[in-house]
Amino acid sequence: MSSLTITAGNTRTTRLDMSDAAVDNLTVEATGAISVSANAQSVRFTGATTNAVIDNSGTIENTAAGGRAIRIDSGVGTSFTAEITNEAGGVIRSADDALQIQSSITAGNIALTNAGSITSTSGQAVDFASAEGVTVIIGNTGTISSGANDAIRTGSGAVITNSGTINGGTTAGFTASTDGVDFRAFGGTLTNKTGGDISADRHGINAGDNGVAGYITVTNEAGATITGRNGSGVGSDGAGSVTNYGTITGAFSNDPASDVNSDGAGGTPDGTPDGDGDGIDFDFAATIVNYGLIQGTGAGGHGSDGFANTSEGIAAGGGTITNHTGATIIGAGIGILVDDSSRGNAHAMTTITNDGTIEGTALEAIKLVSAFADSVTNNGTITGGNGTAILFGDGDNTLTLGETSVITGLSDGGGGINSLVYDGWSTGVVVRLALGAATGTDGIAHFQNVTGTDQADTLIGDAGPNTLAGGGGNDRLHGAHFDTLKGGTGDDILTLTGNPALADGGDGRDTLIVNSDAIFGAGSIVDVERIVVGDGFTADFGQLTTDLSIASRSGAGGGVDITGGAGADRLQARLGDDVLNGGAGDDLLIGGGGGDTFVFDAAGFGRDTIARFANGHDTIEISTALAADFDALTVIDQGSRTVIDFGAGDMIILRGVHAADVDASDFLFV
Repeated sequence: MSSLTITAGNTRTTRLDMSDAAVDNLTVEATGAISVSANAQSVRFTGATTNAVIDNSGTIENTAAGGRAIRIDSGVGTSFTAEITNEAGGVIRSADDALQIQSSITAGNIALTNAGSITSTSGQAVDFASAEGVTVIIGNTGTISSGANDAIRTGSGAVITNSGTINGGTTAGFTASTDGVDFRAFGGTLTNKTGGDISADRHGINAGDNGVAGYITVTNEAGATITGRNGSGVGSDGAGSVTNYGTITGAFSNDPASDVNSDGAGGTPDGTPDGDGDGIDFDFAATIVNYGLIQGTGAGGHGSDGFANTSEGIAAGGGTITNHTGATIIGAGIGILVDDSSRGNAHAMTTITNDGTIEGTALEAIKLVSAFADSVTNNGTITGGNGTAILFGDGDNTLTLGETSVITGLSDGGGGINSLVYDGWSTGVVVRLALGAATGTDGIAHFQNVTGTDQADTLIGDAGPNTLAGGGGNDRLHGAHFDTLKGGTGDDILTLTGNPALADGGDGRDTLIVNSDAIFGAGSIVDVERIVVGDGFTADFGQLTTDLSIASRSGAGGGVDITGGAGADRLQARLGDDVLNGGAGDDLLIGGGGGDTFVFDAAGFGRDTIARFANGHDTIEISTALAADFDALTVIDQGSRTVIDFGAGDMIILRGVHAADVDASDFLFV
């Protein structure tokens, strides 16, 4: 082991070979240089090292065509450890890769710290792609750039910290497949600190090699920028996470040299420049947290799948996207697109939470092509440019709206059984599903279920099966056939036109209004203190076992037909000619202002009381299975009331009626 110092003002023009057996510690002082043209490398590691060091304050360059400044050759074997520092003012440059690992290294540690300039004309400035198991740490406060290639190509598990400049494609014009940082098929971590700038002719940061990509984690701090000049700011063929406080931009250069695809045919030029400018683009699930600006500013031509390119703020295959207060996600086409990267269903479920701004300038703000149960929560502003703000896929989706929700454009729930949920409101909301109207939106479609606030809400369903949940407050819920109505806490009014799946009043004093003919199934009414049946309708509660209080809303000349359940029910007539059948249980039947009929159609009806019986005006209808005629009745005078006893516990009590006033004209036997 030995050290070599190129002192200030001196230049070495021959290649330096480094290894543990030779020189393993190189220092190049300021104004010192290693400048080689006769060999393809200026500094070459030819053998194994356990702790090699290069500290450059001067210049290490190779001026040969296709030459490399520093190369870690295949002779080092599979294990390699070195620390390379390019100090402020230091220069490492060459035509091909300025710093390259050729050997397939699977163990060891490589640390690159750059405060100066590392540049390549045609190759990568830093090419560590062969480092497949070694720990790679890159810190840049200077400049790492390539004229016509990736600025940095990493190995596996690379950790990169940048507060300087990383630029792929500094040569004038457009160079295809040129990225600022290319993780290729590997995973890794990148932190772009305040003042850091990462950009390239294609993607600012990219992961993927022949469709394979590891998990990448990117943090972009406030005051930092990541730009893909004809592609994505951050793009990956796989999964990963991005936390952004700064600016991430995907753009379209419209350069003729970008023409590589055509309509329906990837890889076939058609004379039109191609570029897909997405701020962030992950083909699989992504976790994205945004405090800054994520933008896709343009797209043109076609993609490798032959479809027309569109510019998105974020494109992902699913995952979690959180846009915080003051943050913006905007696409020249779509704000956020979730699919499989080629218009098919997404690979994972999606959860989007927005407290900032999401905008699609020309198309939807949020578009989900998905069969998963996806969710969007909005407390900010969502704006669509084509009349639709949110377009869900075919799963059972949920849109949750906060009180500060502002949505411009239609919110479309998609093809599943979808829910609209209100959270944290200080005022009640109004939702009319059939009319496509809902507080906090600019119109809705294809939502079946609604959960209201803790205030007084009005929720009205449509013709399909709905679940309407009022939550707290004195709510008004309007449902139809097979609907589920849940009042929650408060004194709620539930209105039905049809047979419900469930009418649950919840806590409080609740009212159910029946405005159609209906047959209520077992357990279909829960915690309802009062039931009102609208004029002209027949309502059968016979399958219910709880105690019910049911009132007619008939007008003069009208009438309702009510059959109670198996509990101790209270049925009350009103102004019309109402029909009251208590069913099983000991019921109270109360006459009204019309000619009412009290029906007893089977044994086991219990001990029923009729109040306000209008002798000579109302009628008691009795099944001939109970008694053939008036003479078959056992009529008992008990002073202020009359008892008609059928035995086996069945009896009719006429309150306020004397037996002497009861005759055959008061009865109908059927």
